[in-house]
Amino acid sequence: MSGSALREIAWIPLYSKGNTVEEYITVEEALTRGAKDSTCEAVKTRSLLGGLGYEAGAVIRFLASIVAVAERYRDPSIPRPAIDAAAVGKALDLLEPYCDLYSEERPFMQRRESPGSPLTKIAAEKVLPKNLSPTIPSTRSLIFWGLRTYPEVLSPAQATLALISHHYYSPAGNSSYEGAKPQMGAPGLRWPGKDLTATEIISCLDELYPTLLLNIPQSWVEGTSLPAWADRKREVSDERHELWRQTWSSNTAVANWDEEGNLIRAKDCGIPNSWYSPSQGNKKESRTAWWDQRNRTDPFYLYRANDKGKKTMKRLDIGRDMTELAVSWIAEGNASALRNHLISPARLYSSTDTDDLQEIVFLRHQMGGTGSSPSMRASEALIADPHTWAPHEQVLEELLLITDTFLQLRGSLLYRFRGAYSGEQATEAVSYLPELKDLRGDANATFWREVTPVFEELVTNSVIDNPTDEFIDRIVTEVVDATLRSYDLVTHAYERQYIAQISTVRRILRIACRSIAKTVLSGEEDA
Repeated sequence: MSGSALREIAWIPLYSKGNTVEEYITVEEALTRGAKDSTCEAVKTRSLLGGLGYEAGAVIRFLASIVAVAERYRDPSIPRPAIDAAAVGKALDLLEPYCDLYSEERPFMQRRESPGSPLTKIAAEKVLPKNLSPTIPSTRSLIFWGLRTYPEVLSPAQATLALISHHYYSPAGNSSYEGAKPQMGAPGLRWPGKDLTATEIISCLDELYPTLLLNIPQSWVEGTSLPAWADRKREVSDERHELWRQTWSSNTAVANWDEEGNLIRAKDCGIPNSWYSPSQGNKKESRTAWWDQRNRTDPFYLYRANDKGKKTMKRLDIGRDMTELAVSWIAEGNASALRNHLISPARLYSSTDTDDLQEIVFLRHQMGGTGSSPSMRASEALIADPHTWAPHEQVLEELLLITDTFLQLRGSLLYRFRGAYSGEQATEAVSYLPELKDLRGDANATFWREVTPVFEELVTNSVIDNPTDEFIDRIVTEVVDATLRSYDLVTHAYERQYIAQISTVRRILRIACRSIAKTVLSGEEDA
């Protein structure tokens, strides 16, 4: 039985605009449709984004690692980003021996089952294929909450996507096989903290192949090393090579297949010791340090140095208002850093070679559980406008100034909804509302709702032309008005009960807002 994950099994789902699967295609089809002699249109990047975020990420990461190999064979007469189908074919020929689901020697995305393995002795319900999913809750929770059901048997196509997703996104866990437990060394997953969101960033063009080129570093193409999923023991690869490092995972699975090639059992687990490289050492601490360092050079994440010089992952947390996230993103300097990250000359095909960035996709994975036993609570693909998240340098200075003003005004508003501070002077008590301190969250939500149209106008105008002084003055004035309006909306229901306090605090808030705005407004006196 043969099961090539590259040419035989059509496992890549293509979604319609309604987020329903239109068809499944092979890796070869995904990378050669739209080539010069192809009779099919090129695959659209958006067609990969209709399902779970981590599945889209797994497909894109896997395809990118293959394209990195293919680009070594590109005909110099075929300029990027055009597809060189012959080069793709050579890469698939090279990698195909490592991509057979049912191989006895090196099964694709799996480790071999040992003789007398306990996997064959465990009841099927304990090791069902659903265990490959990074989002799977317990069976008891699934029944209680009536959540989506997971099939007990996976077809070859379903199994291929599940195994690749598991390779790139499996979290740490307690499912041990021969003493090897899953660790947090999967290349696409991070632990940002409980209820926070690991955020991958993909620069997108309309067609898939150019998008892949846009996200592949030059270093992946140099040399002859293969992706780690094809060369676990580094038979032909250098462990220092970025393509090998960025496709290496601390986790795998042991699988059982039926006679029709369906996946009937899968035990998620860690890897054999022989799959670790010498530089990773043989202790948990050294191995963790290795993949932490590897993660900081991942082209699909944005890392920036904090105040202490330590590089930290930038994220967009699920559950927070998108305007709040966008304003904070710009004000913290992430927009400039992201643009430089995405148009870096270190990329195989820089977006400076195109008209401009067309779209940015954020793959957001909300994490729950604990650092030692995490789970993915949600995973989505968010398509975003690069003019908001990675604007031109020529408008960034104005955006930085104005978004900082947004945050200062929001801070002044929230200051009004608090209790007394220890040791605070009594004269300060007139500037806040301790009786309404529990409305602080409502004030924050109302503020971002009220300023969203203003922020959208700011970004839209910045795209068209450099903001004029008159335009900036009007935007800042509108944000001040929105701040005061937010205060009124939140306190309205309590006016009769606390009319004097609410009126006094509003007057103080207005003065504070005008003082903040004075640094931006052109030639106006503080009111």
